[in-house]
Amino acid sequence: MTLDHVLPRSRGGRNTWENLVTACWKCNQAKDSRTPEEAGMKLLHRVIPATVHTARGLLRSVGMVVEEWAEYLFVDSGGDRRFVALEA
Repeated sequence: MTLDHVLPRSRGGRNTWENLVTACWKCNQAKDSRTPEEAGMKLLHRVIPATVHTARGLLRSVGMVVEEWAEYLFVDSGGDRRFVALEA
């Protein structure tokens, strides 16, 4: 998976949750510096603002552990303890 800009950065698109989507490498390359409409593609899901759960899922998917964030994140239902809250 890659992160792709709905409005490409080369055309003023920003790194915001409302302008970033996930895409496979092949689709990201095929879209190039065009909007999805210009590339003849459509989004499979509407773009929604991210939540703490989105950030936690992205970090987990790339294997990142950010200790400074531990007090704000919780163990998930699968028992992933990398993000358990620190005890005071």
